[in-house]
Amino acid sequence: MMEYHVGEFAPPIDGGEMNQGQFSVGSLALGQEYILLHSILADGGNHFGVSALSFDLQEELLWMGNQGGHVTSYYSCDLQKYTSFQVDATNEIKQLATVNAGILALTSASIRLSQRRGLTVFNHSSEQLQDLQCMMVTQSETLLMGGNQPHLVELNLARGEEMRTVDVGEQGCIILRRHPRFVCAGDIGGKVTLRDPTTLKVEHTLESHTGMLADFDVHGNQLVTCGLSSRHGALAVDPFLMVYDLRIMRAVAPIQVMFPPCLLRFVPAFTSRLCVVSQSGQFQLVDTGSSTQPSLYIHQVETGGAVLLTFDTAASGQALAFGDAVGNINLFGASDQVTFNPFSQPTEFADPVEPLHPIDINDELTPLSTIPMPYCTGKLLSDWPKELVKPVYRRTPPIDPQIINSMKMVRSIGYAPNPGNRVRNQVPYPPDRRGRRYRETPRESPLPNGEEETVPQRYQKIEIKYSKMGFDDFDFNLFNRTCFSGLEANLPNAYSNNMIQVLYFVEPLRCALLNHLCHREFCLACELGFLFNMLDKAQGFPCQPSNFLRAFRTLPEASALGLILPDSDDARKKASFPRLVQSWIRFVLQQIHSETQQLSPVENQGETTEKLPENEHSSIVSNVFGASIAICNRCRCGSEKEQDTNTLLFTLVYPDLYLSGNGQEKSPIQHSFADVVQHSLSLEQTVTAWCDKCVIYQPTLQTKKLKSLPNVLVLSCGLDHAPGANFWKTQMELLNEKEGKNIPGKVPEVPLSARKPCRYANNCTRPDCKFFHEKDKTKSVEDPGFNHNYTSWLPLELKIKLEPDGKVKVKEGDSKEEVSKIKQQEQEDDNTEEENEGYELYQLTAVVSVVQDPTEPGVKDNIISCIKVSPTHHVRHQGSACSQWYLFNDFTILPITQFRTNEITGTQLDYQLEKKLTKQIKTLHSKLDVQRPKDEQNYSDAERNYLGIVEIHPHTMLILVTSSGDRFSSLLVQSPIAADVFEEDIQLAARGLHLHFPFKPLAHDELPFAGMLVAMDAEFVTLNQEEAEIRSDGTRSTIRPSQLSVARISCVRGEGPQEGVPFIDDYISTQEQVVDYMTKFSGIEPGDLDASVSNKHLTTLKDTYIKLRFLIDIGVKFVGHGLKNDFRVINLVVPPDQVRDTALLFQLPNKRMISLRFLAWHFLGIKIQSETHDSIEDSKTALWLYRKYTELEKEDRVHEALKELYEAGRDLQWKVPGTDDT
Repeated sequence: MMEYHVGEFAPPIDGGEMNQGQFSVGSLALGQEYILLHSILADGGNHFGVSALSFDLQEELLWMGNQGGHVTSYYSCDLQKYTSFQVDATNEIKQLATVNAGILALTSASIRLSQRRGLTVFNHSSEQLQDLQCMMVTQSETLLMGGNQPHLVELNLARGEEMRTVDVGEQGCIILRRHPRFVCAGDIGGKVTLRDPTTLKVEHTLESHTGMLADFDVHGNQLVTCGLSSRHGALAVDPFLMVYDLRIMRAVAPIQVMFPPCLLRFVPAFTSRLCVVSQSGQFQLVDTGSSTQPSLYIHQVETGGAVLLTFDTAASGQALAFGDAVGNINLFGASDQVTFNPFSQPTEFADPVEPLHPIDINDELTPLSTIPMPYCTGKLLSDWPKELVKPVYRRTPPIDPQIINSMKMVRSIGYAPNPGNRVRNQVPYPPDRRGRRYRETPRESPLPNGEEETVPQRYQKIEIKYSKMGFDDFDFNLFNRTCFSGLEANLPNAYSNNMIQVLYFVEPLRCALLNHLCHREFCLACELGFLFNMLDKAQGFPCQPSNFLRAFRTLPEASALGLILPDSDDARKKASFPRLVQSWIRFVLQQIHSETQQLSPVENQGETTEKLPENEHSSIVSNVFGASIAICNRCRCGSEKEQDTNTLLFTLVYPDLYLSGNGQEKSPIQHSFADVVQHSLSLEQTVTAWCDKCVIYQPTLQTKKLKSLPNVLVLSCGLDHAPGANFWKTQMELLNEKEGKNIPGKVPEVPLSARKPCRYANNCTRPDCKFFHEKDKTKSVEDPGFNHNYTSWLPLELKIKLEPDGKVKVKEGDSKEEVSKIKQQEQEDDNTEEENEGYELYQLTAVVSVVQDPTEPGVKDNIISCIKVSPTHHVRHQGSACSQWYLFNDFTILPITQFRTNEITGTQLDYQLEKKLTKQIKTLHSKLDVQRPKDEQNYSDAERNYLGIVEIHPHTMLILVTSSGDRFSSLLVQSPIAADVFEEDIQLAARGLHLHFPFKPLAHDELPFAGMLVAMDAEFVTLNQEEAEIRSDGTRSTIRPSQLSVARISCVRGEGPQEGVPFIDDYISTQEQVVDYMTKFSGIEPGDLDASVSNKHLTTLKDTYIKLRFLIDIGVKFVGHGLKNDFRVINLVVPPDQVRDTALLFQLPNKRMISLRFLAWHFLGIKIQSETHDSIEDSKTALWLYRKYTELEKEDRVHEALKELYEAGRDLQWKVPGTDDT
């Protein structure tokens, strides 16, 4: 028997000369020199087995991957943890391989390249990667991947892109090994295929085992395999290692081992030494080149009965690593100190923390602040006893002379107005002058008294101050006292809120989308219809547009146009909000047009309404906003080419602003807004176009002729560029100079809302009382000598006439900007029809504005809208037919009085505040440019708001105007959701098709009816984590709440013979990244929402949503616990009389709400939610609690039972006995 001595063959450990004393040179059996160095429990503990091990070929690292998808590296033979990171949440690590760029981790469906520090380089997955098992880095630095799939996939590691796929047959490829001449691939059937490294074509095939291939390795000219053979109709482990000589492509004498071989590797430092491993933990070193019997020395890895899953050999041959099924890593070495590579690169470690230099106790110069304060629980040395210290208070600074001069004494108390030169509730003290630089004078301000220039509050973005109760204790009524509902602004891409409001008040569009329903999962038309239904029913309470924004984010076109903004201040700084508004309205109109092209004609009491001529491209959007245009291109050679097309909006083209006069001085030309619109609708311009006759691009005269006028005219003004904005500003200045209208010099009294309330309220009898009384609200505050109106270049009305030759004539309407005459003008509209024969009357109805804060450009940009709500909407919401302007700012809605109507068309030009307005069905999108007027700089904020000085001239960016012809006067709205929605079941999970689910769908004889009880509960996952900060006083403040997404919805029958049986239990599929499944509180596990691995009843949110909408529309009564938040996140508005919330039923006034778990234990005697939450269990519990409440109500014992409940809760600290959770 040939014996190898480690001292003779092992390379030097330190990279220097061979030290024979490092190893025993005695007569050791082959493999006997390896000893156990370390045995550790890997990350993941015994819950996850070690599925992959790999020694780093560049550094002294050992990499481990486990069945939980986690990767950890260990440094040197001491196995010190170096890096640790998660690769996949559900799939195990199949194989690890190191390259120069980092570590490659293979899972069954993806490949990830990470730096050795743990940072991701790329993560690649595709449809070609289905059930991966192995990978191999080729000589050309590409990656081959194979598995239980009929093809190999080659990946470019430099770009992270797939290069090609190669067919390998149905047996797949489960093992890949690298050889200088071949790519060796083993399949599950026991064959090893040798392929050309360049073309990957099959060169040779070796039939190694008749049953299955377990493992093989190749080194030099030898290929050795182990596996299973078929014996008597069953598979058995073959005790022989099959050896093949690659020079002759034939098998040579097999090698017998003493245990069932499962894994094998060549030891890299030796030409023919092979390490063979069994699943039970034995390993043996054999020599494939020896003709004698192999060594009988067998090592045993202590696995505690667990099977070995993987092992690897170091490149130096000095170390072997084994991983078992309970998470243990065993490292064997040839000595106490081994290296993994002959020549390793240094490993990068984190910079050590520099120690702090000591300070002598007598050192008086070094400031103590250079030493950070340590954390300690006891008293510090600086905490002197009270008897040794004397408190000295800071001297109060002198009172401002301006306050003393303006003070009025009433008995012993002096009253003075706040000069506004100091921050409220803060008193400045003189700075410390001891050896430090300080500023003697405050910062200069361009405004008097240091006043900061700010945006009026009604234009600012309202920041919600979240508490531990979230939205529950936030009073939205302070911001909206109207009957209309706003939209919450805490979601990503909620900048579109006020543009959605503009679309909502387009009556024909609203009715059409409420009637629309299709089977597409992400349809903007459907989601807008659902959102409009919420706005109809919410009655002033804000709605959350999360489902619409979710569908909006999934559209690749929206992302390509830059309409999807990351939720960060940097993204807002880079975004151009004026351009964003214009692109958004263009994209949404086009998207809804394409989604509703098959929409049937709108019916009005059985008759088809008037609309554009029908064609295959007709839709409700084209019927309302569309216009037919004939475009004629005339080349200078005389050839003409005409083309008919449809458009949803027009672009304003401005004429030349300046006219050259004598002396070559340019003077601006005055144009009316009607002239610009006429010029843009009948546009003639020279463009470069292809001429078929000249066969070349030629300057071509392009003429646009209208064939029909739209019902709603959309004008894109393009004022995100300086020339257009300058044109508007110049026209406004010329118009006001011509009419001699200047800023008034007289200031009326302070408005009522800015006065201090009178202590006697409405009981005050003083006729000259200057304090505020509620009864004064009914009095007019208009100053007779004060002119509120300035002439605006933008008219409130336009009249457009279409000539037979396609030309248009546009003139301004009879209604002027004087806001005091607006109502009177509306009453006289009927009398002017005879004078405007042939003209269509278009009126301004809404303005959406982008307001830019000059103090923080981009960060505090806000989009608002002014909308003239028609009598139809008022009748629907509050029953009174009137027409009124409102200001919409997310969830803030304020009525615009007649004295503030210049806020709509704009009056002042001299402001440093940019505002973009959108006007729609009577709507305008404009840009505002505001600066503080010189004559009004001494006005207070209240006076400026009252005078209308901040009412800004709109530099129109996008205009949508509607015809006065009542073509869509009384459109019928019928819910498109019918009872057959319960018959359509969408199942997305492939594994769930043949499983039994814990619910029974509704039968035909038990369809829902009005008043039917339905118990419901929902579970949620987190898409974005909550952002919070810790204040200086230690309290926690929420900056942005977490974004939730519904993950499971369950509904249970509340009455009938099958009471308590669920009929809906849907898991909601999501395409967005989930950052927290909240398993403890939701019961949702990773993988439950993934269609490829889920075994749940997985469906789309839209499919479940329309079922709930049907239940709401039919009038069922929902029973649940905390349903308010559930409905809010799902985007449903349920009338209060249809909700039976046990959280509110079992609550005393002004007392805390009780958890469902404690209520179930106290009233029902059952313990629920022991380990996790289950929505079916919670629904049933809420139903039983409601039954209990009705019993107490019949016995007139509700109040008594609630008092007992709160007493028991206080005694038990609201904990269920026998548990630790509250």
